[in-house]
Amino acid sequence: MTMKASDYLRSPYFNASDFGDRSENWTIVGVSEEIIGRDDPTKKPVLELSDGNGRIDPRRLILNKTNLRTLAKAFGDDMKSWVGRPIRICSVPVTVRGEPTRGTRVMPGAVAVREPVRAATSGGQSVPDDKIPF
Repeated sequence: MTMKASDYLRSPYFNASDFGDRSENWTIVGVSEEIIGRDDPTKKPVLELSDGNGRIDPRRLILNKTNLRTLAKAFGDDMKSWVGRPIRICSVPVTVRGEPTRGTRVMPGAVAVREPVRAATSGGQSVPDDKIPF
């Protein structure tokens, strides 16, 4: 059995660095309330999520006020009704206590990922597509 230090250092919660510069599709599979913080413990809503393959991630997403308002506006006030709803999560630049950093943002819905469309070529030259879809 391989033991990795990183397995013991991993947070039980998602943070902005988990998403880098990409957004990811997730499905809400559970909503709960947890006490967060050491110095000033506060009850916060927390999401349990599954990835695009249906695997439940052991990490949870703490909802700050911005993300909570976004999801409440999209899905309604009853957070239990959010279960089964798709969301996208990304990392964005934010300012916290006057310092620039990265924050996590949620968006309702999921985006289909597909291959980019490439123009047809003829002898290295692009061929215009004159078809007008009516």
